[in-house]
Amino acid sequence: MTNLFELASASGEFDLFVAALEATRLDCLLAEDRSLTVLAPTDAAFGGVSDAVLAHLVDRRSADLASLVRSHVVRGAFQTADLVGCGWLETLSGVRLPVDALGELLVIGGAVLVRPDLVGANGVLHGIDQVLPARPYTLQRRAKE
Repeated sequence: MTNLFELASASGEFDLFVAALEATRLDCLLAEDRSLTVLAPTDAAFGGVSDAVLAHLVDRRSADLASLVRSHVVRGAFQTADLVGCGWLETLSGVRLPVDALGELLVIGGAVLVRPDLVGANGVLHGIDQVLPARPYTLQRRAKE
């Protein structure tokens, strides 16, 4: 069975996320034996990203890009059945993402799972329709207003 990095690379749906993994050298994280869940933005999800974030994808020296990638990875392997009713997930960057089941949709941190339950040798990959924030800046921004 293929590891999560190989799974993401071979699918053809996550090329920009794979490029971010490679640029930050975090591709090895998804190739390790430890159990992970990856919330991988599809290539279409990057269409809604600001120009500043896209610039970070080009700038391979950016520490923000590594944080952005870590905000899409969770310790432990969670399939959709495990996620329903779990309440929240904490990413490797320390961001807590609420998990909500809305009818037949599963929403994590505001992103809808559009390609769920791609199982690899070391965990589960879910395709999502948005790029998640690297830190909970939206909540901080609202608190200051």
